[in-house]
Amino acid sequence: MIMEYNSIEELVSNIDGFKIEYLQIGEGKCKCCLNKKDLGPIQIYQIEIDKTIEYRMENDVDYYCFSIPDKYYSHSLLYTNIYDDMFILSKPNCRFFGKIKSIYKGILIIIKKEFLNHEVFCLEGGVHKVSKKSILFELKELIYSILSSNDETIEINNNYVNAILKKIMQMILNVKDDIFDKRLYDNKELYTFYKISRYMKENIVYSPKIISLSKKFNIHERTLRNIFIRQIGISPKQYQKALKMNILKVYLIKNPKKNISNALIDCGLEHQSLVSRDFKKYLQVTPSEYRSKLELNSKKTVMKIKKD
Repeated sequence: MIMEYNSIEELVSNIDGFKIEYLQIGEGKCKCCLNKKDLGPIQIYQIEIDKTIEYRMENDVDYYCFSIPDKYYSHSLLYTNIYDDMFILSKPNCRFFGKIKSIYKGILIIIKKEFLNHEVFCLEGGVHKVSKKSILFELKELIYSILSSNDETIEINNNYVNAILKKIMQMILNVKDDIFDKRLYDNKELYTFYKISRYMKENIVYSPKIISLSKKFNIHERTLRNIFIRQIGISPKQYQKALKMNILKVYLIKNPKKNISNALIDCGLEHQSLVSRDFKKYLQVTPSEYRSKLELNSKKTVMKIKKD
């Protein structure tokens, strides 16, 4: 069954096996879709997101995660652009950061480590490309067919698990990371973007001016703007504003009963009317409305627990 959500928070809360931290960069309500199936030792997910986001993920100690993008405008991980002949391997206790621009559709396959062969353990975590794209296509088709199936007997699920493991091993055995592949290693602009965006996150309280960023990283202001536009579709100034709105959003999630004025002070934000306007621009609700929504969802959760 495909579930539709109006926020990334709801989507992430329904994915098991690893932790995800994220920043919504694109303006507007984020529409997400999730289709999942628990096969016991393997959990499979189909994910769709219609907004630009940055994310950081960390695997659970007992799981391996295989991520295979299916449709996207731009997806990168660890300074590496990802193409249709590539997949992402996340190992236990492994941390990655990446970004998705505009639209993403893909699958996650989360597998308990005791069900994988030693060939997987020898492979480094990160982005890998395969010599035959058809293997990735066949694996995605297999996952989609399982997700659309209503058969859930133990025997059927065991067959699904065996079929997935077989395709995973074919994929692993066809990994062909070529050090001469420019797509993997000639990403100076992407590296520059991550370097500058990281600095902006670390110094968001001080809100460094664009001219200061230009001087610090020895980049012309117009070049700096063009890098951000190409990588995430917005200017550095808009990105800085998005960071502030995400800081406030995360703060409200962690402190749903906090007074909005005090929340702004704690987040280092000024001018409540301007912040409320910007917050509504990004999330389609004001900070107060967002907090009320969190309280309502919390009450629904408590009622559900009591009912169960």
